[in-house]
Amino acid sequence: MAKKIDPKQNAEPNIEPGFEEKLCELQNLIAEIEAGKDGLNEAIQKFGDGKKLASQLEKMLDGAKRVIDQESGKKTGEED
Repeated sequence: MAKKIDPKQNAEPNIEPGFEEKLCELQNLIAEIEAGKDGLNEAIQKFGDGKKLASQLEKMLDGAKRVIDQESGKKTGEED
């Protein structure tokens, strides 16, 4: 069984969780579902929560990719 990761270990107080914290949370949900200790309803709830987290992570990665593309000149047609 996978070791549970503390998503708040490096988090600053009163700041929305960042990519790493959300990724840890998703990994923990996956580990809990795979452990098979939850009932069906709880596993379904965790699955839904995991899908929401995965969507948030994907949006964060898309935003980071846009920034990298802009910085590298791909959006403006500039070359380094």
